[in-house]
Amino acid sequence: MRSGWERFKSGAEDMGQAMRGAGRELGHDQGQGLTRSYDAYDRDFRSDWEQSYRSTGYGYERYQPAYQYGYTAGSEPRYRGRRWEEVEADFRRDWEQRHPNDAWDDFKDAVRHAWQRVRTDVRDALD
Repeated sequence: MRSGWERFKSGAEDMGQAMRGAGRELGHDQGQGLTRSYDAYDRDFRSDWEQSYRSTGYGYERYQPAYQYGYTAGSEPRYRGRRWEEVEADFRRDWEQRHPNDAWDDFKDAVRHAWQRVRTDVRDALD
């Protein structure tokens, strides 16, 4: 049986490894701001799809562009510190230009989820 110190030390070493991994994952996105790779968020985005959109009958692939869009927007320094209400109209216009066959109202919540998730991580990384 390990002592309390040995368990603490082992846990601290595991945490250190996890933090180093997260540090490697967190990078500078071509001058756009601190972001983790899109793949680092994939599990979270799939979980949100599972809870929010699975019942629509559409697969994750249908909503993935919205999560990608929100991820990209959340990584942009020009949107840092702004509320959803301040940026939604810009996002909507851009989304409708890029995805003319996909109604904004069908995808905006997925965009918002990704935007908020990335935005929070970027803010925390800068603090």
